[in-house]
Amino acid sequence: GTLTFWLKAIDGRGNYSKKAGRAIVSVVDLPRKNILYERKIDLLECEKQHLWHASDGRYWIEEIQRLGEYARFSDIFGGAVFVYGDAEIRLPVIDLGENIIDSSCYYVRADGTIHILSAEKLADFAHFADIFGAHLTLMQPEYAKQLFSGVAVDYETRGTGYVEIRYRTSLDNVIYGAWKNISEAQFTGRYVEIVVLPRSVDGIGTVGVRNVIVTIDVPDIEEIIEKIPLKPERKRIRYKRKFAEVRSVALYTQDENGQQAISNIIEQTNEYVDMCILNAEGNMISGLLQKAVIRGY
Repeated sequence: GTLTFWLKAIDGRGNYSKKAGRAIVSVVDLPRKNILYERKIDLLECEKQHLWHASDGRYWIEEIQRLGEYARFSDIFGGAVFVYGDAEIRLPVIDLGENIIDSSCYYVRADGTIHILSAEKLADFAHFADIFGAHLTLMQPEYAKQLFSGVAVDYETRGTGYVEIRYRTSLDNVIYGAWKNISEAQFTGRYVEIVVLPRSVDGIGTVGVRNVIVTIDVPDIEEIIEKIPLKPERKRIRYKRKFAEVRSVALYTQDENGQQAISNIIEQTNEYVDMCILNAEGNMISGLLQKAVIRGY
């Protein structure tokens, strides 16, 4: 579609132009959401419990066949075939990458394992010996907020059945939090483990799962950097946040006289932006980066 904007120019003294100009923008090929992970899971790679693989490609809940597993002896003669109530498909652990966690909150040992730093510093102890045996307070890791946007399960029911989805998260892929229902969409963590639970309502109806698609995305985040002196040369501005992708960088600059200056982005990456300011002739000049607004995810 199209969007129409009415625009006015503004000079360095804050004066607006008398008349507004019209600009029409055509919007095509909208970018996808801020997707960090999207995959159709191969169920052959998953751990499965009490499921059997049928010729239709689905994994169905296994039937209870041993005598000792019937709820009542009379059930053997009732014609009903009962299915297991604890069937599950455990998906491979998803690693969202180290950028999810603020690196100032952890350290990596030589064996590659991640450990949270303690809040205490050496100066917090009166004597060096006090460090040993002290109860340390671990830092609270800072995470990028994650939006668990969806787990789509292609399944079929025969009789009364349903599919429940749960997940849990971890910092180090060793210690995991409690299992949560997929309805609790927002979570924090680097590693994500998902389990699909095919369930029968009455113990007779069954469920067959064909495939599972997992999508994890994040909301936009914004970083603001202010008051950076500029020389008449290329200046590299490094972001403090870690971005998977930077969508836009807006620069607000002024010259040495405090007047609005022309900002020029020379190079833009997901880690930094190289910029300078120019005069009317296109030459680099000294001044001030009043504010840089970086948007991405």
